[in-house]
Amino acid sequence: MAEGKKSVLLYCDLIHTIEKMDNETAGQFFKHYLRYINDLNPQTDNPLVDIVFESVKQNLKRDLKKWESRAEKSRENGKKGGRPPKKEPKETQQVNSKPKKPVKDTVTVTVTDTVNDILLEKETKEIVFPFQSENFIQQWQIWKQYKKEQHKFTYKSEASEQAALTQLQKMATNRELKAIEIIHHTMANGWKGFVEPKIDPRKETQEAFQAVKEKINFDFSDGKLSFER
Repeated sequence: MAEGKKSVLLYCDLIHTIEKMDNETAGQFFKHYLRYINDLNPQTDNPLVDIVFESVKQNLKRDLKKWESRAEKSRENGKKGGRPPKKEPKETQQVNSKPKKPVKDTVTVTVTDTVNDILLEKETKEIVFPFQSENFIQQWQIWKQYKKEQHKFTYKSEASEQAALTQLQKMATNRELKAIEIIHHTMANGWKGFVEPKIDPRKETQEAFQAVKEKINFDFSDGKLSFER
């Protein structure tokens, strides 16, 4: 944290990641988070906490740069006596009926961003993600980081990475939350390839029945089964 900065932004979509953790891992994650923003340089032995926090740390660094930029502008304006006054609109001048020769202007725009943002933008252009939400793309980056750190593996080409995304999409039967669940389940168990969590058929049947029940109102009052949508 920079000197004088007493708060940070905590993005709401982080809940999708935290909900996939057990309570103990989630507690370790938030302790690690609080220690980091208080400049305690935390270390963790939990690989899942380490990998997931990496993307959060990059967001914190970007927010810190924006805050420092605004703080510097405020200090400069303070030295000049406050915010610069608004410019008064110039009086309308009579338009010359004779058009002047066009003037050629050259405008140079310099864009500075973090390496992570540039890489993410590049991958987004080259790789077709089965789910386009920011949360899924972030989870995919976490998965690649996990593969690199835990198994010394990186996708050799865009084609191989695209094939892995297609495989994940099929395993998740084209459901985004299911795909994220498969990623987290695989990382939590330290596996190299995607492994779908085992599903209890009885539980799955109960969940399906509950979903139908919520959409249909059953009536047994007259001893007969009737329902209304």
